[in-house]
Amino acid sequence: MLSNNNCFFSVIIPTYNSEKFIAKTINSVCNQTYKDFEIVVSDDGSTDNTVSVVEQTCLKYSVNLNIIKGCNSGPGAARNRAVSESNGVWMCFLDSDDQWLEEKLEIIKRAIDDDSNIGVICHSQYWNDGYSSRLVNYSKIFDRSLPPYISLLRRNSLATSATCIKKTVFTDVGCFDESLFNNQDYDLWLRTSIDHQFSFVEEPLGIYTVRSDSISRQQLRRLFFLFMILRKQWPNIKLQSKYPVLEGSRYIGNKCTSAGFYLVKSKIFFTGGLLIIVGLLFWPMRLKDFLQKKYSGNL
Repeated sequence: MLSNNNCFFSVIIPTYNSEKFIAKTINSVCNQTYKDFEIVVSDDGSTDNTVSVVEQTCLKYSVNLNIIKGCNSGPGAARNRAVSESNGVWMCFLDSDDQWLEEKLEIIKRAIDDDSNIGVICHSQYWNDGYSSRLVNYSKIFDRSLPPYISLLRRNSLATSATCIKKTVFTDVGCFDESLFNNQDYDLWLRTSIDHQFSFVEEPLGIYTVRSDSISRQQLRRLFFLFMILRKQWPNIKLQSKYPVLEGSRYIGNKCTSAGFYLVKSKIFFTGGLLIIVGLLFWPMRLKDFLQKKYSGNL
């Protein structure tokens, strides 16, 4: 069904060759207790049966569906296309292998109604790697003692599939940067935090799927784009921080050591160890943070 009516939420789902798991994602949206939404699937040139699976799954429900087709331009461009074709007041992002709990939209709508100043809202979610599940509470990661921009710069406390943004805010800050093929969401959150209010729902309302394909390559690629974001954000860092050089050093140190610890846990010792050393050279205090998290059980 083509979506052509105004609604409160637009559910934005970028996808590429997702036929094996996107049906669960679509079902989790269609089973929401709050029904004033549309689904906008932005297919980025899939060569499998992704589009057919989406269409067949949605036929079981009375939902507004809009499928937009692109050609391998990346998730940022796919999301931008979907938002440009959407009719909702609020955009809710959902990756094609993640899922929502059935009361997600209802609880988010209630939070938005309680505070009209909110521009971005994020909820807790479960991280599932196929073997175990753990709860991630983004509200506890966000440091309210700092300016929002600096808190996010030091540690990203939002996740794409757990975040909703008002459409007017999204267009105001300039959409996803399509030159970034990784971490486009992080760049968007940083730009948004300068002038718009963030809010958090502590209740877990979604499931994030952790995939382990090509771990080493993914981490190095992620680091490359994180450094691109640092370069891009430097003018904002100088405006938002009293000590921008120190903040930049902290950023590099934190990102390198985080990637390094992840690789070491994945038994990629050489590359992981090298990144940890580089990270500690830029920000030695990262070791203290690591030890505190380890012995408090929060690592």
